[in-house]
Amino acid sequence: MKRPLVLSLAFAAAALLLGWFLLPQAPLRWLPAVDVQLSIAPDPEGSLDQTHRSGLQALVQDLLEGQRGAAVTRTETTHDLRHRTEVPIYHLELNPRRRGNDLVMDFRWRKGSGPWQEVRREPAPPREALERFRRGLPFWVRPNSRDLLLPGDPADAWTLIELNGRTVGDPARPDFQQLAGALAQRHPDCATAWWTLGRAALVDLIIRANRMPESRETAFRALERCLDLFPTHAAAQAYLAQGYTDLGEPSRGLTVLAQALRKQPRVTLLLRQVAYSARCAGLLDLARRAIDRRRETVPIPLGIENALLYTGAWNDFEAQLLAEVEAQGWQAPSQRFYWGYVTLLRGDRALAARRFPPPSGQGWSPFRFSRLSRLFLDLCEDRQDSARLLLVDLLKDHQALRAPDGEYTIKLAEAATLLGERELALDLAGLAATHGFGCVAWYERSPLLAPLRSAPRYQDLLRNLRQRQADLERRFPPEAFGL
Repeated sequence: MKRPLVLSLAFAAAALLLGWFLLPQAPLRWLPAVDVQLSIAPDPEGSLDQTHRSGLQALVQDLLEGQRGAAVTRTETTHDLRHRTEVPIYHLELNPRRRGNDLVMDFRWRKGSGPWQEVRREPAPPREALERFRRGLPFWVRPNSRDLLLPGDPADAWTLIELNGRTVGDPARPDFQQLAGALAQRHPDCATAWWTLGRAALVDLIIRANRMPESRETAFRALERCLDLFPTHAAAQAYLAQGYTDLGEPSRGLTVLAQALRKQPRVTLLLRQVAYSARCAGLLDLARRAIDRRRETVPIPLGIENALLYTGAWNDFEAQLLAEVEAQGWQAPSQRFYWGYVTLLRGDRALAARRFPPPSGQGWSPFRFSRLSRLFLDLCEDRQDSARLLLVDLLKDHQALRAPDGEYTIKLAEAATLLGERELALDLAGLAATHGFGCVAWYERSPLLAPLRSAPRYQDLLRNLRQRQADLERRFPPEAFGL
């Protein structure tokens, strides 16, 4: 009688041991869902500047999304922002401080509205400090491999943290891409270094017109290398999908996102990217489902979500835009542009003119929406000659880009239509489709494109777009994304 019992216990122990070793590789979708509101405490010591603090917050988000599949919201508050959900929510407030080249990664947490729990950590090199932080979290997160998020060299780790806290193109770091490339070469097993290089090269590829950017191969190779090392790095997956979408390859972008969401169905960054890539491809049902799923998880303002425009939900679009402005203030020229634009779509030129911002800034980036606003403001106020000159300038800059934005191109087509430049507008509508914007509903629905719709060229364009969109709808139903 004892022998079967001993064998049973031995088998049970072996199964538990095997499970222990396999757990780090268990699919993220099998783990219980966790939502995290991630904030960062004030630093009265001033040991870390805002750039490094933002970089650490981004690294923690990468860890929680990529190693747990958590739905992470970076916030300025520790209050519960959600309306309703059955998923447990953890408030996680970071309190990082620098000690020479060491990092102190203290934090506090609470579950729901429960009491705060403080977690103190000793100073350690950044890579070790981040791993100690992981082990102190109140929910299980996969362990990191040796150099996954940060390299072992403390000075290089701090440089990487700094770069992750900066916007690409920050004038304080004109050497951003060169630094990222050097870090990736010195630490070829560090996923964050490759992600940083890929982000820099892709943004350079997409937005810069005034100098030769890094090649497309550099951007995609770096992002793909990051995902070889860290297959569930959510930001790298989202940027890779956006790159394919903006370069007119929507099927490749949607493939990346479908694979990502099967593993990380609640990651809000991926849901937002699905909404973007799907709307550009004309898959508006998929885009709306991604928006609705994100709202269930994070009911804070969505900001500018053009899928709402293309489905005709203009009141919803405007309400989301103004809710974000109420929460954060006017942060970007694109916000004022879209406030005027949605008003113009309704046919009220006088009110739209008051909502477009006054002209400011020169150059393509970051002022292109300021210049587009000036163009539409001139059109609303019937300054035809000024609008025509500005359109010529915008076209020259836009066509210099190596990866023109199709959504932006279609707005130039609308402006040309308002100017009465019919042939130019038809050319630009075709270019918008080539540049990755294939949303049939908007080509059919936009009030500003109405004068073009009877043109045979436009009808041919619509037929081609309908065929392409129908193929994408067959290949990428919402169910492929778990939506």
